[in-house]
Amino acid sequence: MTTKTRNLDDPQAAIGAFIFCIRCVLLIVLFMPLIVSTSTFFPFVVGKAIFYRIFIEIAFLMWIPLIILSPKLRNFKSPIVIVVSMYMLIAAVASFTGVSSNISIWSTYERMQGLFDLLHWFAYFIMVGSIFTNSSQWKIFLSVNLLVSALVCFIGLSQYLGFHGLISNFAENNPSERIQSSLGNAAYVGAYCVANIFIAAALISKSVSTFFSNTSINSKEQISKRNKSKSGTTFKFKNTKLEFIFVSFWTVCLTANTITLLLSGTRGAWLGFGVAFLFTTVLYAVVGKVKYLKRICIAFTIFFILFLAIFISFRDTDFGRDIGDTNVIAGRLIEFNFNDSSVMSRWHTWRAGIKASIDKPILGWGTDNFVIAWGRHFDASDTVKEKFDQAHNKLIEELTTKGLIGLIAYSSIWVVLAYSIVKNYKNSKSAGTQSYLLLISAALVGYFTQNLFLFDTSVTYSQFIVLIALISSVNQSFWSNSKENYTEYIGSPNIKLNFKTTSLHLSRKLVVYAASIILIPIIIYSIYSFSIKTYTASQHIVYLTADNYPSWEEKVSVYNSAINDAPSLANYPRILMIEGIAEDWYEFTPEIKIDAYNIVEKAAIDGLDQEPESWRLTYILARFYQIASTDNPSLMDKADYYVDRIEELAPGTVEAKVARDINNRAHEFHQSQTIE
Repeated sequence: MTTKTRNLDDPQAAIGAFIFCIRCVLLIVLFMPLIVSTSTFFPFVVGKAIFYRIFIEIAFLMWIPLIILSPKLRNFKSPIVIVVSMYMLIAAVASFTGVSSNISIWSTYERMQGLFDLLHWFAYFIMVGSIFTNSSQWKIFLSVNLLVSALVCFIGLSQYLGFHGLISNFAENNPSERIQSSLGNAAYVGAYCVANIFIAAALISKSVSTFFSNTSINSKEQISKRNKSKSGTTFKFKNTKLEFIFVSFWTVCLTANTITLLLSGTRGAWLGFGVAFLFTTVLYAVVGKVKYLKRICIAFTIFFILFLAIFISFRDTDFGRDIGDTNVIAGRLIEFNFNDSSVMSRWHTWRAGIKASIDKPILGWGTDNFVIAWGRHFDASDTVKEKFDQAHNKLIEELTTKGLIGLIAYSSIWVVLAYSIVKNYKNSKSAGTQSYLLLISAALVGYFTQNLFLFDTSVTYSQFIVLIALISSVNQSFWSNSKENYTEYIGSPNIKLNFKTTSLHLSRKLVVYAASIILIPIIIYSIYSFSIKTYTASQHIVYLTADNYPSWEEKVSVYNSAINDAPSLANYPRILMIEGIAEDWYEFTPEIKIDAYNIVEKAAIDGLDQEPESWRLTYILARFYQIASTDNPSLMDKADYYVDRIEELAPGTVEAKVARDINNRAHEFHQSQTIE
């Protein structure tokens, strides 16, 4: 007996190896929600961003040679890919035409959501859609996604039950009684769970339907066979044991996500789930083909409406109010009203965003620049003390930061998604595939609804990318599940480039080698410069926020390292350094004061050159010069300048009012000193 061996000179083997490796790396990205970088600034944000950046770039490095070898894997003509590409182009243009291209491209340590990260998620969307092409492959992909969600839920439930020793590396102690898990915020947990509840339900419905032949529709032969069956139901078991394991696993994930959603206490996510649930039951009751499922959906819809009616009447009773007073989770629903502080703060934030969009209606203020627009038009500091760097409404966020063109492009994604789902729903020939599509669309509805009150994070945005990549992959061959044949992926030996007067033939292998030679150093540079160094810079910032540090010289050294390692994100350490200097000014020696003053002067020049309209940096500069003026009254001229500037940039904020009030008192103090 002879054994057939292959090497990478064999195109079929090379393509198979590339596909396997890329799929593994793309699946690793799904584990991002579990990452908590306890040694960095914003531990629930920075580590996650660095993690997915690195693995997406590694996958991209392998994917480019693959699509050169196999043109069939280029899924660029999908309508969803086209509209998402248009949206990305508009986001890029808005980033370079906005008020701060630096923030638009690189964002901040607190968010890590700028154009740079959008491009990573765009690449992930393209790669996933081209590499995972049928329902069997997507079953594995979505199952891994659910596994991660189950782990997030386990961490959150352990946190809720007080088993902090089990999760010390993943989450912090949670005094709010709301599950935060490894995401660091209960709102993110709720939004993440909503998507995974419906993903699990979609997989369960598709799998269970294969057990019953009477779920097949539009098949006269099936109906005839069923009528002849004595029991009225024909069972069709294929790989029953394995499928049972999958269904059991998905059921556990669905249950865990539902419980965690409830205990997250996130009202926006609850609303998203409720709207998505009603969307599913009402729509299937109207367009569904299986009568008993339609009856179940009608029953669920009636039950859900009755439950809401009973709850609304119950919440106004003394008993309901007592429950709200004793339980934080229940209280968030029972005590909700439109005068709630979170509702009022969102209302004023939305109003500020809409006003700001009138100033820059075409391309907006620039990607991730909402805080600058908000500062310019916010006028409710008497009632709202929070600072909003996100609109807490995706549509207003897009309108404000990317203008009408950006909002239209974003809306177009949803229109094309709806069209693709309806088209595939009509073309599907079984109740299982129809329920699958309906529940996946419900996950998108839940995401869209909760994003009218919350905002995207890397974790929640990853679920959106997964869902739209899935929809872009669905076509007539999606359900075939035929064994993958790498031979059909092999392209011709040469690439033909046509010009007006001639054509050029290039060796496909030669192009792969050339692309690899170009890409490898670029990816290595990107990983080192924009991921590893950003991570180390974020670690340095932690020391700047420490109450005690060994010496002034060491603090300056750490500050300079934070600036030099990630210059594009340097304004956060600049603000923290100036703030620390202002707080410790009276304890400094004269020599340290001179050094500190020079640091502030340089930070002001570099920081405002990088972000000219940063009202947060402007405010902290005003505070520093007000404090430093106690040693040198002439510095009040600079304090006056920055106070005037913050009143121009953010006139209605608490910071502007505090800066003006302190400035007036500082002038009174200096005048009294002059008289004496």
